[in-house]
Amino acid sequence: MTLVLGTCLAKRIYMVSDSRLTTRREDGTESYVDDFAKWTNLNSKLIVIASGNARLACTLIGQIIGQLNSKSTFSDLDDILDNQLPVMAKAYYARYGDGLADTAGLIFGGFDSTKKLQVDAARLGDVMSKTVIAAGEGNQVQLYADPDVLKALTDTMEKAKKMGAQPGRGWMITVDTPKPVIKAIDIKADPSDSSGVDIETTEISCYESISFHPNYKTERILTPDEVLSQVDFPIDSASGEDGMKVLGKESEVMINFSNKIAAERGYPSVGGNFVPIAITPLGFSGLVTGPLYRRLSDGSSEFVGGYDVVDGKLNYYETPDKLVPYRHLIDYLEEYSDASGSAASF
Repeated sequence: MTLVLGTCLAKRIYMVSDSRLTTRREDGTESYVDDFAKWTNLNSKLIVIASGNARLACTLIGQIIGQLNSKSTFSDLDDILDNQLPVMAKAYYARYGDGLADTAGLIFGGFDSTKKLQVDAARLGDVMSKTVIAAGEGNQVQLYADPDVLKALTDTMEKAKKMGAQPGRGWMITVDTPKPVIKAIDIKADPSDSSGVDIETTEISCYESISFHPNYKTERILTPDEVLSQVDFPIDSASGEDGMKVLGKESEVMINFSNKIAAERGYPSVGGNFVPIAITPLGFSGLVTGPLYRRLSDGSSEFVGGYDVVDGKLNYYETPDKLVPYRHLIDYLEEYSDASGSAASF
């Protein structure tokens, strides 16, 4: 089992998963490996991370990929999830009589180009202010904000001023950028229902997070404003800073947050490295390469992992100088269980 996490920001989506693959055998024993990447791109702007039974998750993901192309949008994906996924799941349970206990959690992320981002004014203010508050009273900081977000906020403030109003909770700001979307799908068999399946869908908004964790449950995660602020409104980044360097800092924040969730909740069967995948409205969908380090309070750095591509294959840094190949979800779509009858789960 695993911990997969999706976080929705103004111009970023972060999808994070651990790298443990657990195998349970017919005799009740189990083993695990920590070299498995649980995400795959559906195209350059759509991504999915998987959790739960490998056979069920891979069957459904493979069929969904077959319905999409390089130009498919989140609206196209939405149509498949609403209308075709129940049919796919029903066919799975009908085919595999031994699979009625199989469950899976799939978290999809992307941008809906047919809609613009809307964010509550007070929520945006809460997140922005945490960067300044964290710097300490009396310290001057230079806050970096995305130009589109800043323009939308300024326009809204001017509009409110003319109306003699003060933007607060419930006052929505519209940003000229595609709407970020994260949708979590829980799938399980339900013989008592005429459809034969039970599918629950949860969609989150900007500045929210959602996870599917080892207790086989989707959970909205209360993401601290401090975490969101470090990513969307950093004080140590300039607008001209290299994009990959910025994403590297953001990835560090998301890895630390994921580790904290797993540690605080004491989740079983979570292990390996946390892999943070970033998606942007411009179509970047992937991860930052190179070793990653965490900055400590004394100013020093601690190695926390990292990723790179060797001969077209994803690798992870076991040490700052040693790369180890990952097995990847896209290569696993046809490998549901081994010859001994063991069942794998993400």
